[in-house]
Amino acid sequence: MFARNLITLGLSVGVALYFLHAATAPSNGGSGQEVSQLYGEDGELWDPTSRLPDFSHAGYHSGEAVIPDLPVVTNLMDFGAVGDGVADDSDALKNAIAATSNGALFVPPGRYRLEKPVLVNNKRNFVLRGAGEGQTVFFIPQSAEDAGSSKYIYFMGAAGWSTSNTELGNVVVSASRGDTSITLDASPAVGEGDLVNLVSGNHPDLATQLAGGQGYGSEVLDKAVLVDTVLRVSSVEGNTIHFLNPLRTDIRPEWNFKVKTYGVSVEEVGFEDFTIEMLGAAKLPHLQEPGFNGISLSRALHSWIRRVTVIDCDNGMALSGTRFCEIRDVTIKADKRNSGSPNNHLVANSHHGISCGSYAQDNLITNFRDSGDSFDHGECFSAWECVFEWLY
Repeated sequence: MFARNLITLGLSVGVALYFLHAATAPSNGGSGQEVSQLYGEDGELWDPTSRLPDFSHAGYHSGEAVIPDLPVVTNLMDFGAVGDGVADDSDALKNAIAATSNGALFVPPGRYRLEKPVLVNNKRNFVLRGAGEGQTVFFIPQSAEDAGSSKYIYFMGAAGWSTSNTELGNVVVSASRGDTSITLDASPAVGEGDLVNLVSGNHPDLATQLAGGQGYGSEVLDKAVLVDTVLRVSSVEGNTIHFLNPLRTDIRPEWNFKVKTYGVSVEEVGFEDFTIEMLGAAKLPHLQEPGFNGISLSRALHSWIRRVTVIDCDNGMALSGTRFCEIRDVTIKADKRNSGSPNNHLVANSHHGISCGSYAQDNLITNFRDSGDSFDHGECFSAWECVFEWLY
């Protein structure tokens, strides 16, 4: 049934508007273990049309490829970095990123002070690689607000933008959740292996369908778009496109679904083998945090974060508008905030551990853990069509 089984007991699945709690509230199976009412013990209760979608295409290249180990082509020390924890290495890192293409930028063991955010923009086939967690440390001495940025900005990561958004046609034939084809009012100029963007308008019946009939907040109808998802083309016959990944919602012509081409400026970008350590200032109350934020991927495709530790953060890691990306083998840790922080035990140590939002889709977060940390929103907070596989 699945290329990979990602719907398992203990799996934390978050899908915006798929309010699954009532229907997935565990029941006790014969073994005494808790069993999902939507999945069962071994998938016997699962149905493609149910409110529990098929997540077997989540992860780097939909789980069909191994994250690569790109060769090192540049070294941060060649760009004037000091790595003593005192000198500001922000500009050296920024210049090194700009000069690196088709390979990895290596950051040797050291403590690299970053006094302002450094992001990767408009990059493909690029990796920022340290010597290992605890060996390569990026030290953040001030918040994003203190650095002159928005408190929502992350100090590291990648931010892309759309590079392809051509309309291919309007959906003219209804389809059901779980189907793998849709029909347009024109013959689309795409082929096998292409990615396309399926986007809806806003309609009360669509909102009700997404919510599984359980109701939704009035603010939902203020949104111009309710569904924004990327599909993998397997073939085209006339005006009909066939996909590898199934639809996660019913489709109706009156819901104003359109299909567009899809492309982003950040693709095949990775961050691996280092630690991000914040100043350790006490966390402020909920929504008053000044932006001690770790690493994020925004509008990225087929990208990853792995073997990274973030210490004493407001927000650890975030995915926003990313598709088919992966976070694996990572740690969100409280150190100074967990020992002697003035606000310790009065508020959580962090806001979010790992968050996914703004139409992040088919991203896999696996082998993640916290160490002495607590969050305003529990262990992690996930959103649109992403998968948290397990804790270790």
